[in-house]
Formats: sequence, C-alpha cells, structure tokens
Amino acid sequence: MKAPHSLLSPAKAVALGISASLGLFFSAGILANPQPDLERQIEALVKPSLASGARLSLQVGQLDPRLNLAPCAQAEPFVPAGARLWGRTAIGIRCVSGAKWSVTLPITISVFAPALVSARNLAPGTSPGPADVATQEIELTREASQVATDLNQLRGMSLTRALNPGQPILLEHFRVTPTVNQGDPLRVVVSGNGFSMSTEGQAIAAAGEGQTVRVKLEGGKVVVGTLRGRTVEIGL
Repeated sequence: MKAPHSLLSPAKAVALGISASLGLFFSAGILANPQPDLERQIEALVKPSLASGARLSLQVGQLDPRLNLAPCAQAEPFVPAGARLWGRTAIGIRCVSGAKWSVTLPITISVFAPALVSARNLAPGTSPGPADVATQEIELTREASQVATDLNQLRGMSLTRALNPGQPILLEHFRVTPTVNQGDPLRVVVSGNGFSMSTEGQAIAAAGEGQTVRVKLEGGKVVVGTLRGRTVEIGL
C-alpha cells in the first residue's frame, strides 16, 4: 500500500498511511472496532523524528501471513526498540484490550525536502559560494549523512572530494579550512575564575577556526586549546 505524495505535515502524512493499513486489521476481523485515535497516537510517535514541512512518501509492507492473531478490542502503535522512523524501518502494533499480542509492521518512510546541490563541477579544496550551489528538492532518506541546506553551514570549510553538477552536498564531504599552518606564531590566552594571562607560541600542526590546536610555548612546553583567529584559548 502506498500513500500518495502529500503537502500535509510529515507526521500527518505518515499517520494517514499507517492508519489506512490498520484499517486492514479491522476488515480482517483482527480489530473489533475502528480506532480513529490510532492516527493521533501515530502522529505523536512520528513528530520527533521528522522535520516540519518535509514532503513524504510512505510505503506500508505486509504482516507475516502465518500470523494467527486473536480478535482485539483496542490496539496501539509503538516504536520497537532500536527502530528509527526513517527510511526502511518498522512500527509496532500491540493489542491492549481483548487479547495479548504484539506485531511489527514493515514500513518505508521517504522524506523529501529542499537542500543544496552542486551547480557545477567542484574540485577538492573548493569552498563553495552562492554561484556554486543550487537549491533542489531531494530525498533525504537516501543520503548516508546530513545534507547541507544553507551555505552558512559550509562557512570556513572546503571540499575533500570532487562533486558533479546536481550532486547533493553532504556535510561529510567537507573539512575545516586551515587558517594557520605548522610553525605559525600564535597568541595563547589562558583564563579561569577571575584571572587571565597570555603568552606566545607556535602551532605544531595546521588547524582551522574553532578546531583544537597544539601549541609549543617558549621553553618547549606543549599546550592544547581552541583556535580563534590567531589566538588559542585555554580555559581552566
């Protein structure tokens, strides 16, 4: 059973698709009465897992035909342990009145939303600007990691691999662009409760804004702090 593409809220679209499947339980005599409140219960389960405004396509699988379920006066949905309502997954249904059974219903949740894609061929080391990207609706559930939706997410970062036109821009494709190199002089500021002191040192390795960096001080001592511009911050 496949729910049509919908402009309803994601949770509503999922709820409608699964409640339609639960209607099969009623027609097969497994559920004694229709249960309109199941839709609201499913909505409450799905809402925390989905972004507001996304477009959804839902495919509901079939129960194991070998199951022989006793008639149930009232059932409720639940999220099985370890399950995530994303992509190919499952939702549980258990009888809470009239019988004692619990089943798992396979479902596939496909989530579509606007995200950034490459507008041209991008080489490794590129830091994309407005002319390098386009916004396009893509299926988020097909991607292995988080997809960028705003250029601000890529600020101070550069590509680690080449991208072709139309390819989704994943955050895992980027690394922080180094702003200091090995041997660069840095100011080191150590601060704590009611005091602050500073000294000078040299970066032991390249690092980018906001990254952890190791600094060699005069005398050979090595300290570790967070890079902010040309200053390394160390909190005590």
